Amino acid sequence: MTEEQILHYAKMARISLTSKETKALTDEINRMIMSFEKLQDLVTDFPVPEERTGLRFEALREDKTEKRFHREALLKSTPSVENHSVKVPSALE
Repeated sequence: MTEEQILHYAKMARISLTSKETKALTDEINRMIMSFEKLQDLVTDFPVPEERTGLRFEALREDKTEKRFHREALLKSTPSVENHSVKVPSALE
C-alpha cells in the first residue's frame, strides 16, 4: 500500500495525517499485509475441530419450547407492575 493510498483513505474518512503519521501508517499496514500473506501459505488441510471430536449436529437435542414460569405468579412477586409488565425505575432522566 502506498502513501498516496493512505492519504486517499484518510481523506475519505475525514482524518488529517501528518507526513510522519502517513509514513508510519503505511509501514504498519504493509507489515500487516505481509503477515496475512504469510498466513495464507500455511497448510490448513487438517480436520476442523468438529470432525476431530466426533460431535455431530444430528446428535444434539431438538429445540423445544417449554413453559417454565407462570406469568401471573411472577408479576405478583414484583414491587411494581404496569400493563402486564414489570415496571422498573428509569435509568435516564
